[in-house]
Amino acid sequence: MSVIGIDFGNCNSRVAAAGKGGVDVLLNGISKRDNATLVSFGAKERHVGESGVDFMVRNAKNTVTSAKRLIGMHSDAPALENEKKFLTCEVAAGEDESHGITFEVDYNNERQRFRPEQVVAMTLTQLKGIVAAQSPTGGQALQPSCVLSCPAYYTQNQKQALLNACEIADLPCLGLLHETTAAALDYGIFKSGEFPAAGASSGVYACFIDVGHSATTASLVCFYASEMKVIATCFDENLGTRDIDMLLLQHFREEILKKYRFDVFQSKKAQTRLMQSCQKIKNMLSANAVTSLSLECLYEEMDIHFPSFTRDEFEALISDFAVRYEALCKRIATCAQPHICIGDADISSLPVELIGGGSRIPIVKRITQSVFTSAPRATLNATESVSKGCAIHAAMLSPNFRVKEYKITDVAVYAAKIGYYSPISQVSNGSQRELYPFLPEDINKIVNILKVGDSLPKVLDVSFEREENFDLYTFYENSQGAEINRARVLPHQYLLNHSTVTNVAGDFSIKEGVISRHNKVKLRFKVSLVGAVDIVSAQVTTEYDTVGTAAADPADASAPTGEQTPSEPQGEGEAKSGKEAPQEKRIRKERKTSQAFIEKHPIADGIPPDAVIRLKAHEKEMCSLDLLIQRTAETRNALETCFYEYRYQIVNADGELHQFTPPADIPKFDQMCAEASAWLESAEGDDASLADYASRLAPMQAIVDSAIKKSRNFQSLPLGMQEFEAKLSGHLARLGELKSDTDGGWHTAEELAGMHAALQDAESWYARSKDEAASQPLHAEPILTLEKLHGKLKETERSVLTLLSKRRPPPPKPEPSAQKEETDVKSKEASGGAGTTQPGDMEVE
Repeated sequence: MSVIGIDFGNCNSRVAAAGKGGVDVLLNGISKRDNATLVSFGAKERHVGESGVDFMVRNAKNTVTSAKRLIGMHSDAPALENEKKFLTCEVAAGEDESHGITFEVDYNNERQRFRPEQVVAMTLTQLKGIVAAQSPTGGQALQPSCVLSCPAYYTQNQKQALLNACEIADLPCLGLLHETTAAALDYGIFKSGEFPAAGASSGVYACFIDVGHSATTASLVCFYASEMKVIATCFDENLGTRDIDMLLLQHFREEILKKYRFDVFQSKKAQTRLMQSCQKIKNMLSANAVTSLSLECLYEEMDIHFPSFTRDEFEALISDFAVRYEALCKRIATCAQPHICIGDADISSLPVELIGGGSRIPIVKRITQSVFTSAPRATLNATESVSKGCAIHAAMLSPNFRVKEYKITDVAVYAAKIGYYSPISQVSNGSQRELYPFLPEDINKIVNILKVGDSLPKVLDVSFEREENFDLYTFYENSQGAEINRARVLPHQYLLNHSTVTNVAGDFSIKEGVISRHNKVKLRFKVSLVGAVDIVSAQVTTEYDTVGTAAADPADASAPTGEQTPSEPQGEGEAKSGKEAPQEKRIRKERKTSQAFIEKHPIADGIPPDAVIRLKAHEKEMCSLDLLIQRTAETRNALETCFYEYRYQIVNADGELHQFTPPADIPKFDQMCAEASAWLESAEGDDASLADYASRLAPMQAIVDSAIKKSRNFQSLPLGMQEFEAKLSGHLARLGELKSDTDGGWHTAEELAGMHAALQDAESWYARSKDEAASQPLHAEPILTLEKLHGKLKETERSVLTLLSKRRPPPPKPEPSAQKEETDVKSKEASGGAGTTQPGDMEVE
C-alpha cells in the first residue's frame, strides 16, 4: 500500500489504495468510504472528518467547510461573497503579502487563524491515518505517495496551493489529476481490450459528466487500447448540489417564517440543522415522490413539521439549476458532434457516464437523456471512480509498481501567454497596458504559448534575441473570449510566473578579435498534465565573428628559397624569396553555448518555502496535541471504568473477581476507587494531565489485570488439562505399540528409552503441578496455567514426535539362491548359449 489516490471533494473525500489485487477504496473508522471534508475546532483538540460532523451543529462557528472552494482565493475576490453564505465560520484577509484568506476560529482556548492550505492539510493527514490503519503492519507502513484530484477550473495558483497542502501534511504528492480525467482513466484502462489500437484512424468516444457538490464538469474523451485523449472539457464552477441545498434552505426558511414567525438565520445552530435536513430531503426525493420535514427543538423548544413536499415542487424550485445544467450538457454535446456525427451516426451513439453526488437526482438524468437522446450509463461507481483513477495514475507514476503502458493526454482549458520588453518591437507600451493592465508598463511584446484545446502535457521552446538580462511574465489570457471567470479571477491573479533570465551575456574566454556578437536565448516551457506552466531551462547560444591571420597561399610555403612565383605580383614592402610568406586577414564565425539562470519571483508559486516549513511544524504540533488529548481521554475513561465496573466485582463478596483478588488488596482497591471518584469530580481531576490520570490508574489497573488473568486461567484451565492428558496418553499408547511390535526394529532401544523418559517426565510434572494447584487458593498466583501446559507439551513433543514420525524402512530385496543360478546356467548351455539361435533346415531342389 505504497501509493494511494485521493478524491478531494468539497463535501466528502475518498481514498483508494493500489495493490497487487487491484484498487480498493478504504473504509474509515466507522466503516464508511466517504469522509467528511471539514474540521471542527474545539477548546483543546480538532475533530477532522466524520468525527467533526457530530460537533458541527453545536460548534458551527468553529467548524470550517468548503476549503476546496477557498484554497488559492484572494481576500478581495468577488466570488468570496458568494462563498460566505455556505460557511458557518468567519473569514478574514491573510496577514502576509499573499492576499490570501484565513479562517478565524477558537482553538486551544484562543482565537486563531488558519489558511485554507492548512485546513486541507488536516484533511489529508486524516486520510493518511486511514491508510496507516489499513496497513497489515498495524500503522507502521511506509510513507504512502499519492495522486490528488483537482477540478479542471482550478487556476495554477490553486493547484500550487494544493501541492503546498500536501507538503504541510507531509504527504508526498506524485502529481495532480483532473477529476473527470481520473474517472475516464478508471473507465478506459480496464476496457482497453475493447478499443482499437493507438494508430487507428478513430477511437471510441465517451462523455463523462461529474455533478459534484459545488461544481459540474463534463469531458469528452477518446479511448484507444493503450491511450486516452481528452478532447474537450466544459465546466460550470458554480453549479453543484449545494446550490440545490441552498434553494431548499431558502424555501423552508420562508415557510418557517410564515408558519412559526421565526427566522432560522438568526441562529447558526438552527441554520445548520435545517441545512442538514434539506440535504436529506434532496436525497429522499431522488428515490421517492413525496417526503416530509420534521425537526424537534429547532430553536429552544420550537418543533417544526411540514407533512408533505413533493418531487414536482422540488423540481419547480430548482428550475434555474436545471436550465444551467442543460446549457452545460449542450456545450459538451456541441464539442462532441464533429467527432460522433459522422455518416449515419448521431449523438445518441455517444455513451454518457454520470458520476458525482448529483448523478442520482432524477431531473439530472432526464436532462442528460434529452440532450444526448440516450439514457446515461452507470458503468462507473458514481462516488468512487475518481479516487480509483487517481490510485491507478499513482501506480503508473510510482517505481514500485509495474503497470501496462497507458498514455494520458489532457486538454488545456485556459490560454496562456508570455510578455516581455522587446527593444525591436513596434507595439507601443500604452496599447499593451490597455489590454493587460496587470503587466508592468514597459512590457511591449506578447507571445502565445498555450491555447484553449491544446493537448497536455506539452513542451515548447521559445527563442529570444537578447544581449542582456531580461524579465519575463507568464499569464492567463485576459480577453473577452477567455475561459477565465471574471467574477473569480482578479487582474493580479492572471499572472502565473515572473522570472528573470540572467547570465545572458555569458563568460567568454575569447575576447581578442571579436568584431560582432549575436545572442539567442532559448527558453524551454513545460506545461504539465493539469496545465501548470513552468520554465524548466534557459540556454544561450552566442554567435560571434573574429578576425584572424593566415598564409596567403599554401603553394608559397612549398616554393624553394630565392624562387619567386611569376603569377604573384610583388608590391612595395613585400618579403623577398627566402623570407616569411605573406599573410592576409580572414573572418571566422564561431558559436558558443552557455547556460542562463532563471530567477523565479513568487506569484503563483504558492506559499514561500520557509512558511511551508513553519506550517508543517505547526501541523505536527497539533497532531501531537490531538494524540495527547486522545490518550488522556482514554486513560480517564479507563480510570472511571475501574470504579464504575470493577469496584463491585472485586469488593463485593458475590462479585466475579472477588475470589481471585488477594484479601489484602480488596480494601486497598476500595479505598483507591473512592479517592479516584472524588478526585475526578473535583476541579483538579476534571482537567488533569495524562501523567496524573496514569499515576492513579496504574496501581488500580494492576489489581484488576491480575484478578482478570486468574479468573480467565481458572475458566480455561480444565479444557487445557483435558487436552494435555489426551495428547500425553496418545503418545504413551503409541510408545507401547512400538515396544510390543515384533517388526519395530527400525527404532533402537536407546530411542525407545529416550521417548519413555521424556513422556514419564512430562507425566510426573503434570501430576505434581496438578496436586499443588488443587491445594492452592484462587487468589494466589496460579502454579499451573494454560501457558505452562502448552509450553511443557511443546517441549515434550519436540523430542518425541521426531522419533514417532520415523518411517518404517522398506523391506530388503531377496537375493537369488545358488540353486536357481545353477539351473539358469544349465538351461543356457542346453539351448546353445544365451541369445544364440540354432540354424534351421533348408530345402534344396
